[in-house]
Amino acid sequence: MTTRARKSILESPWYWIYAFAAVGLALLLLIQPKFAQRQANQEKQHQARQRAHQIEQGKTPTVEPSTAENRIVQLKPLFIFLIVLMLAAWIVTWRTHFYRRSSPGSSSPDDHDEKEIP
Repeated sequence: MTTRARKSILESPWYWIYAFAAVGLALLLLIQPKFAQRQANQEKQHQARQRAHQIEQGKTPTVEPSTAENRIVQLKPLFIFLIVLMLAAWIVTWRTHFYRRSSPGSSSPDDHDEKEIP
């Protein structure tokens, strides 16, 4: 008698990497507008200090103030990292849990998953 012993997808670390990356990406999308405004305000404060220092030295200020759309610090690298991580984890999860190759000489594609029970 043979039974199939297929591991649960929840036991795969790649599934959990995929899940955490997807949640991280969703949270990053939600927080992006608030982050943009806060980061622009911090950059404006820093640039104001730079301008005041330049004025004290008798130079004309050359620093342009930041806006929410035009910031020095962006979230794009984090978005790209999470998207690549999520896609890679999904591909590995799909290959290991859903895609089964048939081995030569076997009658069914899942014969390598079967175990004999005495």
